Amino acid sequence: MFKFNLLPPEEKKEIAVHEITQWFAFFLRSLIILAIIFAVLCLNSYIYLYVIVQSQGSSITIEESSVKTQKLQEIEEKIKQANQKIDKAYQIQRGIVCWTPILEKISEIAPAGINLTNLSYQTAQNKVVLNGQAKTREQFLNFKENLEKSQVFLEVESPLSNLINKENIDFNFNFKISTSTISCQKIK
Repeated sequence: MFKFNLLPPEEKKEIAVHEITQWFAFFLRSLIILAIIFAVLCLNSYIYLYVIVQSQGSSITIEESSVKTQKLQEIEEKIKQANQKIDKAYQIQRGIVCWTPILEKISEIAPAGINLTNLSYQTAQNKVVLNGQAKTREQFLNFKENLEKSQVFLEVESPLSNLINKENIDFNFNFKISTSTISCQKIK
């Protein structure tokens, strides 16, 4: 079968333009319909996700008020209280004078013939009162000089009553302990 197109060329152009316009209109309508379908699907997805997020939010709220969460919060509170008590213990421990190195230092600098009878400490003033006996005045003066030379003992005070007797001297000293020795580090 043969097809003959006997139309004039101007009408042929009009028909071609009309066919192209129809194809373009069809394509544009299809694109608009697809865009509408895509928008509807996106809106559905948004609504679905919004509902899920809201339900998860309420689930989280319910979970927070659950017994397990309350127990965990109680445990956390107990841990905080324990940490506070430990901090207080460390603070108290920092304020404690370590007596072993101090007594070792006193025994090192005390010459033969010196007997120590009493040692008292006043925490608030960091003041030590040391009582003892010396056989001779020279031993007493030697001990006093050793205390004053030591970097551990500061502001050594000896009343004049310590020098009244030449022998069998009952003495007392007042002095402070240097802050570097309070930290329980061995005194050199």
